[in-house]
Amino acid sequence: MKIIGVLLPYIVIAGVFYGAVLFLFPAPCSRPISYTIGQVDPQFHVSREQFLQSIEKAEHIWEDHTGKQLFSYTPHSDFTINLVYDTRQQVTDQANALSNTLSTMSSQQKKTQSQYTQALAAYTSAKNAYLQDVQDSKKEYSQLEQERLAVNKLADSVNALATKEEQIVHTYNANAQQFNQLYAAQREFDQGEYTGKSITIYEFSKNNDLQLVLEHELGHALGLGHVENPASIMYYMVNQKNLAATGLSDEDIFALVSQCKKTSFDVFWERLQMIPFISRMM
Repeated sequence: MKIIGVLLPYIVIAGVFYGAVLFLFPAPCSRPISYTIGQVDPQFHVSREQFLQSIEKAEHIWEDHTGKQLFSYTPHSDFTINLVYDTRQQVTDQANALSNTLSTMSSQQKKTQSQYTQALAAYTSAKNAYLQDVQDSKKEYSQLEQERLAVNKLADSVNALATKEEQIVHTYNANAQQFNQLYAAQREFDQGEYTGKSITIYEFSKNNDLQLVLEHELGHALGLGHVENPASIMYYMVNQKNLAATGLSDEDIFALVSQCKKTSFDVFWERLQMIPFISRMM
């Protein structure tokens, strides 16, 4: 009995400690992360309902591989997901405008090239007919002069179309260079930010771009870090491979499964190691 009396305070302390760890450091994937919609900047032309739909779609790509509800929309949650317009989106809007300009100019160039080909064929045919009439000397001078003027007019049209196409190509190349400088390179995931208390999306180009950014930041909210495969959602840069991806990569799945296997004490130990004093001792 004396032993029990001596050990009882330690047992109580251990029990309280155990309960506190479970409460304060919940195991990853053990309960849904509740969130609400915070700021939605009207400059994106996305309603709160549309933004919520995008978030819910992004949730499923993680939840489908665990069979658990990892996220839960809760109107009064302290954790917010926001859509904030800043200079990053301004650059994207410029790039989208340039892309539309390039597309229009490409169509104009093809149309002008077709007109040039037709005009050149007409000019060549008229010129050959005129030279043949001059050689045959069967027509009067006035008729030949009319033919010559018509041939010259066709030549002017050909030259004008050639100049127009050259100008279009020159302007297209200048715009293409500007587009590449603004947007063509791979971009680090600075389009969104996870702070532990919120997710804020600052920029996206198209719907699949928004989905990727949301999926990436929700991955961080689950505790996942970056992975090495460029086709992964959790790769540190936006690129054509992960934009085109329709699901999780093997690296994404491995990171998710590893995270969801952790216990509350694993999380507690990780947080403990983040304290500067403790980390220096180790």
